[in-house]
Amino acid sequence: MVKFQGKMDLYFCIFLILAFVEKLFVEGAIIGGNCTLPDIQNGLVVHFNPDEPKIVRHNEIVDVSCNKGYSLDGSPEIICRNGLWTTDLPVCQPKKCSVVSIPNGIITSNSSSTEPISHKTYIYINCSQGFVLDGISSLFCNFGKWSSEIPSCIPMHCQPDDVDNGILIHEGIVVQSSKKIPHEDTIMVSCLNGYTVSRDFSHLTCQFGKWSHSFPSCEPEPCVPYKVPNGRVLYSGQDISAETKVHDSHTATVICGSDYILHGESALTCSKGVWSDEFPTCLPKFCSSQLVAQGEVLYFGKELQKETNIEHRSSVYITCKPGYVNIGSTKVTCSYGHWSQNFPTCVPRSCHAQTVLHGMVKYLEQKLINVCSTLSDGLVSHSHVISVECLEGFKLQGSDILTCKFGNWSDNFPECHPASCDTEAVENGEVVDEEGNEITTAVHSQQVLILCNNGYRLPRENAASMIKCYYGEWTYPFPSCVPANCSANAVLNGQVSYNDSVVDFNMLDPKPLQVPHKQYVEISCMKGFSTTDRAKVMCVSGKWSQRFPTCYPQSCNAYTVENGITQIVEQNAVLTEWSHPVLHGLSVNISCKVGHELSGPSNLKCLYGNWTGDFPECTPKSCLVEKVKNGKERYINEKTTSFVKHDMFLHISCDDGYQLIGSSKIKCSGGFWCSALPSCEPKQCQVKEVPGCNIQVNGKQLVVYDRPVEHLSIAVIKCHRGFVVNGIPKVQCLFGKWSSEFPTCKELVCEAPTIMNGKLKDVSTGKFVNAGDTVAANVSLTVECDRDHSLKGPPIVAKCDMAKWTNELQSCEKNTYCRELKVDKEVQVNYNYPLSEGSVAKFTCKNDFCFKSNDEKAICGKNGQWIIGNIPTCDCGS
Repeated sequence: MVKFQGKMDLYFCIFLILAFVEKLFVEGAIIGGNCTLPDIQNGLVVHFNPDEPKIVRHNEIVDVSCNKGYSLDGSPEIICRNGLWTTDLPVCQPKKCSVVSIPNGIITSNSSSTEPISHKTYIYINCSQGFVLDGISSLFCNFGKWSSEIPSCIPMHCQPDDVDNGILIHEGIVVQSSKKIPHEDTIMVSCLNGYTVSRDFSHLTCQFGKWSHSFPSCEPEPCVPYKVPNGRVLYSGQDISAETKVHDSHTATVICGSDYILHGESALTCSKGVWSDEFPTCLPKFCSSQLVAQGEVLYFGKELQKETNIEHRSSVYITCKPGYVNIGSTKVTCSYGHWSQNFPTCVPRSCHAQTVLHGMVKYLEQKLINVCSTLSDGLVSHSHVISVECLEGFKLQGSDILTCKFGNWSDNFPECHPASCDTEAVENGEVVDEEGNEITTAVHSQQVLILCNNGYRLPRENAASMIKCYYGEWTYPFPSCVPANCSANAVLNGQVSYNDSVVDFNMLDPKPLQVPHKQYVEISCMKGFSTTDRAKVMCVSGKWSQRFPTCYPQSCNAYTVENGITQIVEQNAVLTEWSHPVLHGLSVNISCKVGHELSGPSNLKCLYGNWTGDFPECTPKSCLVEKVKNGKERYINEKTTSFVKHDMFLHISCDDGYQLIGSSKIKCSGGFWCSALPSCEPKQCQVKEVPGCNIQVNGKQLVVYDRPVEHLSIAVIKCHRGFVVNGIPKVQCLFGKWSSEFPTCKELVCEAPTIMNGKLKDVSTGKFVNAGDTVAANVSLTVECDRDHSLKGPPIVAKCDMAKWTNELQSCEKNTYCRELKVDKEVQVNYNYPLSEGSVAKFTCKNDFCFKSNDEKAICGKNGQWIIGNIPTCDCGS
């Protein structure tokens, strides 16, 4: 128990108790009391009390979260107990940005480089030597995000030098000197034609903005002299070799040795590696050609018309004109300006005299039998004359006087031939050679024939019909021709009458009867025989007035068998037209045409004008009825269906489920059906094209639709992507019907979504699509925003696939713009309009004022606020 020492102590204790109670009332910390819902700046307090929204009961928990761009500093949960919070209230502070690290870069900031960067803090980026910044040099931390992408430090590029008379090649492509070459890339210097690189290297590499070597130059190329056989090359008055280089614009001189002449320019100037002319040559001196009278001088196959220079070691050929001969060599050769020998001359040719058999040649009043043995070399000089004579009993053929002209005789050399004989005219006859040709003159030893005209003969007192010519005389005198007789022989099965008397021929030695010119004989035949010729004939100049008659057995009259074929057995000939009778002794075979059968004998023989029997008939055949499988046959007006008569019809029909292949009605014609017997096959099924699918029949892909398929065939339908089978996908053809209803493919479509502040557009057609429209499978859509709106994120394409969209299309947000900044009058601001998100404002000073800020530019943020540390100012300085 507390004991108070006095009133003062009691009053002081009461005062302390009252103060404590007052504090409890003020703070609400009454045992079992409630708490007031706190207000968290830039944050959200989650608590549900519909009766008293601002009151938190004892032991209730409140959740605290921060707005976007802020982070919670403290516990996310607070508890009310006895009117007090169990922990300090949390605070929502702007988010910090992560530490930036850039290879080969230097980052400067007011804060530590190892700690996260506070909100509204700038960092500045510079690159190490040899590197250049790729991006923005300053970044602004804005609620945990940097104002733009982190830049990078990349190696510096190199700028090539201009190379006169050369080109620059980078990665196989000619580039200009303004082209910037990336780090570690190589460039090659190539000189134009006539120029060469001044140094041993032509490749340069870019290393951190500097070239590995200084650029070479392109200098004019020197010239290399050629070796001149039999000559010298002088340069600056001195002999030079092929290894010596002659500088650009300098001149070299070529001179030749003795016995040689220069061909080409002697002085040559070097111009960019090329000589001003082709190098000359030293060739041996020429020879001057001569002309040859009555001859031709040939050089390389062509005649020289005038004196010509001939090259060393070349030859000319001399040929004489016709009638002239060469005296001397036909070939001369040039050697260092001198001919190998003198040119030849051309003189007229002599003629060779020939030996004339059975003749003589007179030359200078001499008779020459053997010319070659009398004349020297058998030659007759040009323009000299000879004469030729034949021996007795021979006749000269050709010219008897010949003159020698330039090696040729004025005419062909004559010949001496035996004399010929002239033929005499023969009355009623002609004279021919042994080949039967008419002849008027016969040569020695030739025989001629005397042929009498028709009806004439040679007289018996002069039987020689062949006469020979012998050295111009006939061996016999020429005969004359007299009229001839006719020979009449005995006639078999008949008799011959002459001068009204029957001729009795000796059967043992039947010599013919000789009938004089213009006399008659008459022939008569025995019974059963006849002749088609006239029975009385006359002899006219050794020939009968007509064919001599004969007696032969009489022929038979022929008959036509309708629908039949008649053949003569011995001749194997078909008798289609019976305009001529059939000879005695011949047989005929009778057969019927296809579709007919024979009634009567098939073979008959002709004997002395009569047939051995009557001719048969050919009647049409019937047709045998064959059973049609799965079908029925019907024959009208007949009791039996085994046979169908000629010219009648058979009707065929098929059972249920079968179709007729062929004609339903066939005609019998002569035992054969006019058309093939039809068949009953199972009915086929039709396959029509089904949109959105592929159809396989019996494992093979269908290419052509609307055509029948065979019985028992199996069809399988496979739908394309975006389609689904409607029905049984596998069906079979059974007697013209499918085993179940033929399946189809139902298209899987999508419904076009609703896009706020935007429209949907078909990617392939470019047409707009309304929200809620049906979109076909495999169609792709994209979003096009309305004016003053932009896509939230990069463009997305969504495709309708299997009734679902492949991507979720983004929405369109209203564009936010920044207002122009308020700056001092000395500050110049350059804006990039329109002032939407990402637009940049750059600051410069007017009137040579100095810039007093690290913030050279500002960036328009997403919420329409400029991202910048401090508004820059400009000062005139000291």
